[in-house]
Amino acid sequence: MAPIEAVLAAPLDSQVVRVAVSGALGLFLGLEREWSQKAAGIRTFALVSVLGTIFTQADAATCADCPPVLAATGALFTTVLAGVLMYSGAADEATGLHLTTGTSLLVAYGVGVLVGLGAVLPGTVVAVGSSILLVFKRELHGFAG
Repeated sequence: MAPIEAVLAAPLDSQVVRVAVSGALGLFLGLEREWSQKAAGIRTFALVSVLGTIFTQADAATCADCPPVLAATGALFTTVLAGVLMYSGAADEATGLHLTTGTSLLVAYGVGVLVGLGAVLPGTVVAVGSSILLVFKRELHGFAG
């Protein structure tokens, strides 16, 4: 069987498929940020989501009964990175990373963790729901006002 056929024949719960799904959901989350011309976009969100999946899978492969050290470290790293990027971009209102984008990066990481744990449907629901919140910014602010 050719390598591509092996990947296509893999069950949905295989690690390779989970990484691909995680990347696709990250791309989907980053799409609105890209359209809004924010500092972090499609590539950043896809990479953060894949990072969550990889760290979660590595934790599971290392020890099934251990606490998720790599996933927690990755979450901390993502939080610090988002904070540093927001702080460094605070002076430049047009291109800086804002609170919503930083928070969305954390959501992308969480989506990656969910997919890495095998919770593909909840991860998809979180990604789609978060994207809806991002897309309907004006409407939500109008409703709240």
